Amino acid sequence: MDKREIFKESRDELTGLLDKPAFYEWAQELIDDADEGSNYAFIFLDMENFKQFNANYGFEKGDDLLKDIAHILRTVFDSQLVSRFSGDHFVVCSDITQVVPAILEVKKQVKSLQQDINLELKAGVYLYDGEVTNVIRCTDRARIACASIKKKYDIDYKFYDAELGGHLARKQFIIDNLVEALANKYIQIYYQPIVRSLTGEVCGWEALVRWIDPNKGTVYPNEFISVLEEYHLIHKLDCYVMEEVISTFAKMEKAGMREAVPVSINLSRIDFEIIDIASYMNELLDKYQVKKELFHLEITESALTKNPEFIREQISRIRNCGIKVWMDDFGSGYSSLNVLKNYEFDLVKIDMEFLRGFDVNDNGKIILKHAISMLKNLGFHTLAEGVETKEQYDFLRSLGCELIQGYYIGRPVPLEEGCEQMHLAGRDFEKLDERHFYNKLGLIDLLKQNPLRHVTSQKSDALPLAIGIVKNKKWSFLYINDAFQEIIDLHPNAQGSLESVEEMINTYKSGPGPLSMFW
Repeated sequence: MDKREIFKESRDELTGLLDKPAFYEWAQELIDDADEGSNYAFIFLDMENFKQFNANYGFEKGDDLLKDIAHILRTVFDSQLVSRFSGDHFVVCSDITQVVPAILEVKKQVKSLQQDINLELKAGVYLYDGEVTNVIRCTDRARIACASIKKKYDIDYKFYDAELGGHLARKQFIIDNLVEALANKYIQIYYQPIVRSLTGEVCGWEALVRWIDPNKGTVYPNEFISVLEEYHLIHKLDCYVMEEVISTFAKMEKAGMREAVPVSINLSRIDFEIIDIASYMNELLDKYQVKKELFHLEITESALTKNPEFIREQISRIRNCGIKVWMDDFGSGYSSLNVLKNYEFDLVKIDMEFLRGFDVNDNGKIILKHAISMLKNLGFHTLAEGVETKEQYDFLRSLGCELIQGYYIGRPVPLEEGCEQMHLAGRDFEKLDERHFYNKLGLIDLLKQNPLRHVTSQKSDALPLAIGIVKNKKWSFLYINDAFQEIIDLHPNAQGSLESVEEMINTYKSGPGPLSMFW
């Protein structure tokens, strides 16, 4: 079969460009036959905000955009090797000397295609110098250069250099050493506490990972998670984490340790493509004979953008097995409201970005207030992550946000250390029977509009509201709103103190009911 026939059979179906295998084959042949002094450039191109374009205009329009971009690349890089690798990623192998003008021309023409979405073309360039003779590694270097300027809107292109070379070396270390790290438990599970805002008690943990190599030291998740996802190795890590966590908490539960509160485990979209999560979890739970309600699975919002129907089906299967599924990073993407409409989750974790600039203006506070109210009315439990100050904690508690996580509560540490820190901080661990009660209580929307607003305090549109419980034959208040506090301030015997109110109620001996006497 001659080259022309091979080319016909090796095109990307959508754009007609070379597919990845054909590009590798042809580009390898080019550099193998290159004379000394030949100039080749590998250019990796990525469309920033393409997912948002798809979300706004649909996949059909997105496909049309990709075909238009392919036409632009064919025109600008005439007679060069041009390929579509996947999604909105394109790669060019060119012998032209004016690489930058060509990139800027492509960027200019792509800009003319955009509608209301700000499409940004990013390009990474690796200039072939004979040092690396493997075309895949040449392309990887261009990809790394491109990735280094992602979200940097003032930079259009980046040439691969020695600094980025160090990044490539770290990437190769991760790929080459993952199996050994798992076998020798160099990858350790750290736990970050989650507390219930009404009680301040620890009601859960999030399992996180740290790679502590005996020679290289600590490798943080932001360094290795994306690499493992890129090379479809992330399922090895996540399966390891699931088994480590389940085996650890099975021992704790059997020993009757009160610290055995539920644990959430993070999943990647890639996991669903490679393994059957529901079946794997069930196998582990059967193996270690532990309750399902001790474990929750977290899925990031961004994981739902590709193959949504398949992911929706997998989430449903997991929940039907009795395992709760949480949505992580709500508010960090472009289609959060559609996600809430189309998927079934047990809890939504509110992205920490809403807390940025908390002390500067009220915009984040307004968004949080309405987001929490909306989530509760949709039947989702709520958790705010990234809480760093008491002011943030108190504000979220006043909104009725159920669960709180962040450095204000505790940092991710080994489990034993985390338990000790919580004990030293005076935090109790929530009991199972209490958990069911508080979960039901947590779905109450404390921010609903009051139809009797004309009879309430001038300072607030809400009726006086309090949540009180009876425990060991004593009343205590878990929550009061501002309007209720105003009444306490006016009561002659309360002295503005909630503790005084609790004491009056608990020491009242006769007459009408204990609460009616307060009014």
